[in-house]
Amino acid sequence: MSKTPKNPFVISEASPIPEQLLTAKELLDEIDDFYSILTSTHCDLYRVVSEADLSQFIKRTKESIESTKESINLTECYYYLQRIAAFVCDGHTKIQTPDTWTPKVFPAEVTLSNNRVFVKSSIGEARIPLGAEIIAIGQYPISTIINQTMEYIEGTLEHYKEEQWADCLSFFLQTKSDLKAPWLVEYIHGGKKSSVEIDSISRDSDDYKTWFRKRVLPSKGIQRMNGKSVPVLILPHLGFDKETFWKLIGDFFESSANEPYIIIDLRRCPGGNGERGFEVIARLMKHDRPEGYSLVSSSVFRVSELYKKYVNYQIECL
Repeated sequence: MSKTPKNPFVISEASPIPEQLLTAKELLDEIDDFYSILTSTHCDLYRVVSEADLSQFIKRTKESIESTKESINLTECYYYLQRIAAFVCDGHTKIQTPDTWTPKVFPAEVTLSNNRVFVKSSIGEARIPLGAEIIAIGQYPISTIINQTMEYIEGTLEHYKEEQWADCLSFFLQTKSDLKAPWLVEYIHGGKKSSVEIDSISRDSDDYKTWFRKRVLPSKGIQRMNGKSVPVLILPHLGFDKETFWKLIGDFFESSANEPYIIIDLRRCPGGNGERGFEVIARLMKHDRPEGYSLVSSSVFRVSELYKKYVNYQIECL
């Protein structure tokens, strides 16, 4: 295989550079390759959208590029491709971008609910009060930022898309809204409107790493439903060893043993060790086995031809 990849996003061992320019034809070729990959490797591409609708959507996208663009930087290319990925609406088809595109991030974790954005936690020094509602960043009302970016979030369930959007806010600010740090943030807290200028925080900083480690651990919460409090187990990852995981989730299930309902929140969970999933299910079932589940004796993996080419390409480039 050639060591010069045809496309910057599809089968490439190098981190694409946002400022790199593609011609309109190169982007159109990239879209054709992406569509070909989807149709040849996706297990259920037309579960939500029809083949005709997806084909027409891609056709309209290509026509808009042909009529208005001569050259496009990779950031714009990403958004053209991600818009197609999001249109599939399956919750896992997406275009990956390297962290090097945004080595510094917005220093707060937020949550989105009904087009309102609230501060959930701080990364490093708290500059915006927890629970504050963000109403504007830079020159843009938060509603404008949401409206300009939500179409790039894959999935069908609104609460899932809200969670994914919140995770992408820092990326959207710097690449779609072109808002660079420091950011002027307007917010409401305790009924009072305030503003503060905040700087970004590096992904390599201790504060960010500490926040990120805590963020991937299971945690507990409460959801009000029909006037009652329902315990929530938040599982952002399943990549733990058995002993650690049982300790992390054991307290939740013990304290919730007499509750009529619980919620298990997997909206930010990309997967991990399948055995951890079995262990959660085992807590919800009556069974005789001590561990509550049994493992199969063997596994069979299906690997697409495209992925074989990708792996071979990566090895060749080492």
